[in-house]
Amino acid sequence: DAAGARLTIFVLPMPHAADAAAHMVDVGAMDGCAWIDKGVGYTVVAPLPAAELRDLADRVQRQFAAAT
Repeated sequence: DAAGARLTIFVLPMPHAADAAAHMVDVGAMDGCAWIDKGVGYTVVAPLPAAELRDLADRVQRQFAAAT
């Protein structure tokens, strides 16, 4: 963002995992939002309040869904 805050998106093949809706996770000093879709696990991590992080993760999730 304009203040220089960064986000990280982790993408991990999970071919045997069931789909899971997005949910908040504790990732050390920061929080994240994770979900599994069609055998791929995603986690968005950023130094943001939970509501903003969830909104950001929703946007990321829509972008990945549109690309597949």
